[in-house]
Amino acid sequence: MRNRIIHFGEVTEDGTLVLYQRKTFILEVAAHFKKSKIRLILERDFQSRNQEQNGYYFAVIVPRICSALNRLGWMINESETHQMLAKKFLSETKENPRTGNLFDFVKSSADLSASEFYEYCEKVITWAAMELEEVIPPPDENKRKRPPKEDSKK
Repeated sequence: MRNRIIHFGEVTEDGTLVLYQRKTFILEVAAHFKKSKIRLILERDFQSRNQEQNGYYFAVIVPRICSALNRLGWMINESETHQMLAKKFLSETKENPRTGNLFDFVKSSADLSASEFYEYCEKVITWAAMELEEVIPPPDENKRKRPPKEDSKK
């Protein structure tokens, strides 16, 4: 028995809920949730980030920031740079409503919508310029070129 089903639909201008594949939805609810209490959550559907955004982030933004951090004495790789950026810009604190305990979470960049990922990249680019003095070129100027490798013999 499944504990979760996901279906898509829309709310029209007059507030009517329209479920896509309504019959399938009803059959799945009947098959998996008979005699069960349920929680129904509606959330806006979103377009996840696209390949161009992903390519720009991992081929330009992360490598350039990684190089800048290494020039400043950090010895980290691109994966660690990505993790550091996510922790810095995608962290959120959640509270347990029963106990009041707080816990910090880092949201995965893979879970961001296209617009949220754009905002995340903008924050990262601004931070890199202000804090690292690293100017990240816009996507159309870089054609996904990686920054030149630092000469490790210096």
